[in-house]
Amino acid sequence: MASGTASALAARAWKQVREPSAILLSTQLISIVLRLCSNLVLAHLLVPRDFGMLAITTLVATALAMFSDTGAWLSIVRKGDNVTRQWLDQLWTLHVVRGVVLWLLSLAATPAIAAAYSEPQLLLLLPVATLWLIVLGFGSLYPLVRNKDLKPGFSMKLQLISQVVAATFSIIGALIYPSPWALVGGLLAGSVATTIMGHVWSGQPLPRPHLTREFMREQWLLARWLIVSTGLGFLGGQIDRLLFPAWFGMTEFGVYSVALTLALFPLQFGQGWADTLYMPSIAKLSRQNSGSAEKQLRHLSRTVVVYAAVASALLAGIGTPFFHALYPSQFAPAGLYIQVLAVTTYATFVTYLHRRTFLYQGMTRLEASIEASRLLLFLLGLGAAVAMNLKFSPLEYVGLYAAVQVAVYGGLVIVGRMRRLVHLRDDLPGHAIFIVLTVTMIFLGHAVEDRFGAFVALVLNGSIGAIIGLVTAARLGLPKLPTGERPPEPRPQDLAASPESFDPLRET
Repeated sequence: MASGTASALAARAWKQVREPSAILLSTQLISIVLRLCSNLVLAHLLVPRDFGMLAITTLVATALAMFSDTGAWLSIVRKGDNVTRQWLDQLWTLHVVRGVVLWLLSLAATPAIAAAYSEPQLLLLLPVATLWLIVLGFGSLYPLVRNKDLKPGFSMKLQLISQVVAATFSIIGALIYPSPWALVGGLLAGSVATTIMGHVWSGQPLPRPHLTREFMREQWLLARWLIVSTGLGFLGGQIDRLLFPAWFGMTEFGVYSVALTLALFPLQFGQGWADTLYMPSIAKLSRQNSGSAEKQLRHLSRTVVVYAAVASALLAGIGTPFFHALYPSQFAPAGLYIQVLAVTTYATFVTYLHRRTFLYQGMTRLEASIEASRLLLFLLGLGAAVAMNLKFSPLEYVGLYAAVQVAVYGGLVIVGRMRRLVHLRDDLPGHAIFIVLTVTMIFLGHAVEDRFGAFVALVLNGSIGAIIGLVTAARLGLPKLPTGERPPEPRPQDLAASPESFDPLRET
């Protein structure tokens, strides 16, 4: 009897471990540990300015990529089981061409960027660093197809191999020649590893270059507003980083970028979960068009918001003692940045989560409006400060950006409520947890650090954070994704429920 119970418990535990959310969580935890360790080692080998230089090159490449979004992931999700080899070959070909064009654009823009930031070293650094646009353009699309089927293991393996390779190359490079080139070398090495292993592990034949006019028209119908949305998303989401070095210098920007490395862990994990698992879940449950499906989706969203609140609050609690205890003194200001960035992380993720619903409904114009409002509000705030001749500190600058993210979330709730796509009461438990836990952890961390030192504060807050995380997981469990039989395909009138909905296949 006892052996039967033990076997049943073991089978249940193994089933939980194999859940998509469990795979994503465990992989991301490993990823976070790898990045933290490599970042800590590199911080002792390099100076803040080196990190700032790499951040500039990454910003340029990201800007080019987001202003030319092909809508690949959204297109694969919406096609469902109609994804064919011929169609994927064309999408891959489009990505290859796009990567080459984007690198040529970065090459042309390099002199202007180097002059804008008064950094001549960017004249060589930027063209080499942005080569990853070409490298990743040749990457396999098969991981996205697996993600569509709620099987993220392939993507997670690629992410880990990329991080291991990039960290190894960067650390060895920094030991041999401490400079931004060590970081750039790691970035390129990780991109090459992702591209090669993506094709090797997929077990599929190499793609064949192929494009048709019908395919290009289909992708344009899908991506035309998405390009505007993602482009504005880059400006709205990273305008703080674009202006920071011009305002406060490259060294201070390096400190800020290191703080962002830690602060963005919960956000990157959450956005990865939202794109990899939540987006396909929306597709499956929306097609069922039933009250139980809507209830399941709302419960899923509510659970994830609570997890986001806990993760962001714990980030705020350990940030300051973490940098004070483990990093060189020149990185100490990053601890204060973390406390403000925790607010940015939480507000941005909750906004991002609800926007997946808008995006699936085809409301890409609303996506563009949200991003435009983020950009406009931040620029208006800066403009008002300049007009009043106010001299604000880097920390106040970051605080302004956090306030903008909270304001944008408030606007999204209003619009989402009008469309019956967002329910504020589902978010309220997460908001309450975030506020209470953040204030408590920050106050406790400062009190313990002042009396016993940064290392003791880090151990204490880290231990409390681990306990809170385990209690949350025991109480809520992992986010439950839709299971069971495949739901019926959507009817044309279902996809046209919103006046802004679209179906590129129907339109072609």
